[in-house]
Amino acid sequence: MRVWWSRKRVVLILSLAAMALAATAFGIKLARHYLHTPSYLVVHGDAAERRWAVKELAVRRGRTPDWKRIAPCLTDPDETVRLAALGAFGTRGEARHLPELIRFLAPTEPLIIRTKAAEVIASIGGTAAEATLIKLFEAPDPELRALAAASAGRYGWQNARPGLIRLLDDPSPSVKEATLRALTELMPQAPAGNTPNVRGPARLVFEAENAWDIRGNYEVAPSARELAALPRLSREDPLEAGVPGFSGSGWLQILEGGGGNHEWLGGESGSIDIGRADYPIFIGREGTYRLWARMWCMDKCGNSFYYWFDRQHSSKIGDESGHGDAYRVWAWAPASETVYLTAGLHMLHLEPREDGVRLDQFVLSPGDIDPLKPGAGPALPANYDPREFASPPAQVTISRESEAVDSQGRLYVMIRVVRGAVNTLRGTLKIDAEDGSFDGPRELPVSLSGAERGLARDFTVSLAAGAACRERVLRARFEAADPAIPPCEARLLFTKPWPWQLSGPHPTAPAPAQLAGDSTLKWQTLLPEKFFNRYQTMDFAKPFGKSAWGYACLRTQVRTEKGGRLLWLLNSDDAATVYLDGREVIQGRTFAPAEGFLRRQWVEVPPGEHVITAVCYNQDLPDGDLYHDTQNYWLFRLRVRIAEHIPSDVVGIPWTPPAP
Repeated sequence: MRVWWSRKRVVLILSLAAMALAATAFGIKLARHYLHTPSYLVVHGDAAERRWAVKELAVRRGRTPDWKRIAPCLTDPDETVRLAALGAFGTRGEARHLPELIRFLAPTEPLIIRTKAAEVIASIGGTAAEATLIKLFEAPDPELRALAAASAGRYGWQNARPGLIRLLDDPSPSVKEATLRALTELMPQAPAGNTPNVRGPARLVFEAENAWDIRGNYEVAPSARELAALPRLSREDPLEAGVPGFSGSGWLQILEGGGGNHEWLGGESGSIDIGRADYPIFIGREGTYRLWARMWCMDKCGNSFYYWFDRQHSSKIGDESGHGDAYRVWAWAPASETVYLTAGLHMLHLEPREDGVRLDQFVLSPGDIDPLKPGAGPALPANYDPREFASPPAQVTISRESEAVDSQGRLYVMIRVVRGAVNTLRGTLKIDAEDGSFDGPRELPVSLSGAERGLARDFTVSLAAGAACRERVLRARFEAADPAIPPCEARLLFTKPWPWQLSGPHPTAPAPAQLAGDSTLKWQTLLPEKFFNRYQTMDFAKPFGKSAWGYACLRTQVRTEKGGRLLWLLNSDDAATVYLDGREVIQGRTFAPAEGFLRRQWVEVPPGEHVITAVCYNQDLPDGDLYHDTQNYWLFRLRVRIAEHIPSDVVGIPWTPPAP
C-alpha cells in the first residue's frame, strides 16, 4: 500500500512540476510578448519604439484608439514622438481632443510641432477647428498662414473668405499662392456651358446692383414703391418700358437727365454728378477676359457706358460693341476689347458715358469662352457676389426717386447698408435730413451675417409746408458695434425748388429786360411733380408736350443773407442763358442739339433779394436716320452753391413783380 502511494505521489509531483515548468515557459513567453507590445513600448521603449507604439495604438486592428496611452506622448521629451502622437490624433481624432491639441499652437512650441498640430486640427474639422485655423491667418510664420489658407480651401470653410481676402496682400509668395488656390476652391461653380474639368468658376456672373462703392448719379433701383408701380409705368412711360424681366433684386441705373455724355462733361472732375460704381473682382486664374453687360438702353443717345480694371485705360460697352437695336429691353452687349488680368483681386470701375442706361448683370468670361450672343436674352444664374471681397467692411448708399420734393414736401429714398469682407456686421444706421422728418426711426439697428449681404430700407422724408425753398443735405451714417470698423456715411443733396415761373414756348427769345417786367408774357407756376424729373431738372415736355423748336422762359426771386462768390452750375438741353438782375452770368451750350452739358461759373452775388431769369432754346435733331429712335429732350437745371457739394443759403421766395 505504501509503495503504491509513493508512486502516486511521484507522478503527482512530476505532473505538478511539469505544469509549473509549462506555466513558467508560458509566462516567460507572455512576458517576452508583452515587452514587445505597443502598450509596454509606448512607456518603456526607446524613441523609435515609442513612435512605433503610438502608431500601432492608433490604428491596430481597427480598434478604438487607446487615447489614454497615446495622450502622455504629446508631452514626450522626444520631438519625433510628439509628432507621432499628433499624427495619431490626426488619423482618428475627434472634436473632444481639440483643447489638448490647440495648446501646441503656442509660439513656444517648435514650428514643426505647430505645423503638425494645425494639420491635425484641420483634419478633425468642426466649427471650433475652423475658428482656430482662421486665427492662424495672422500667425507670424508664413508656413502656418499658408497651411491655414490651404486648409480653408481643402475643407470648404466658407466663413474663412474674409480672412483669405486679407491674405491676398500677404508678403509671402507661398501664402499668396495658397490663398488664391483656396479662394478659387471656395468659389461656386459657374452655370452650365463652361469649360469642363476646371476648379472654380470658368466665368463670373454677378448682379449689377451688387456694386460696392456707388456714387451719384449711379443708383440702385427699384425701391419697394417703384417696384409696385412698374406694371403700370411699363405701359405708360417710355423710361419704364421693358424693365420687367430683370434678375436679382434690381438693377444699377443712370436715367435720362442724369448727367449726360461723359465726353462732354470731361470726366469725374468735369461734373459733380457724373456717377461711379466699383466691383471687387477675384480672378483665380491668370489670363485674358472679356466683360459682358445685360443692359436696358433708352435709345441711340443712351446705350453705352465706360468701364476699366484697376488703372488700365477705359473702354466702353454699347454703341458699336454689339448691342444692336435692342432698345428698351434687357439685352446682352460685349466689351469691344479683352483685358489681361493676373490671378488675385482687381477692381472693376464703371462710369456713365450716356444717360438713359440701366445695368442688370455682368459676365466676366475667359477670352476663349463665348457664353452669350449680343442682343436680347435671358439673365444667367449668378455665381459671384463682389461685395464679399470689398474693403472697408461696411458701405452706405442712398438712392432716390427724385432730388426735388413733391408738392406735399415729400422725398422718397432707399438707404442701403452693405456688408463687405467680414463675417458679421452689427451696428446702427442713423439718418438726418436737417429740418425733415421721417416715416420711420432715425436710428435703425443693423445685423448682417451669413447670406445677408445688405439691408435696404425705404424712407419718406417730409418737409413742413412752410419750409424754405432751398437745397438740403440728407445724411445716412452707419456706426458699427465693433470699434475696429470705422463709421461710414452717405449724403444726398435734395431740394425744395425755388418757385420758378415758366412762359412759352416762344418762337423768338425775349430780351433780358422783358423776362422780369414785361406783362405781355404769360407766366405759370407748376407743381414740382408736373415740372421736374428725378434729377431736379426742369422737363419742358411736361407742360409743353413734344416740341421741336422754341424758347422757354424762366424767372424766380431769391434771397441770400451772406451773399459772396458762389458757384453757378448749369445743365441744359439745348442752349440756355441765365441772368442775375438782368445781367448775364452763365451760358449753357451755344450750339444745339445737345444734352447734359455742364457749365460752371463763379458769380459774385451781393446779400439781399435778386431776380434770376433764364432762356432755354430747343432745336430739332438734324439726322432723322441716325437718331430715328432718339427722343428730343428739352431740359434745364440750375444750382447755386458755395462749392460743388455744399449748398448755399440762397432761398427762393414767392414772385412779386419788381417796382416800375
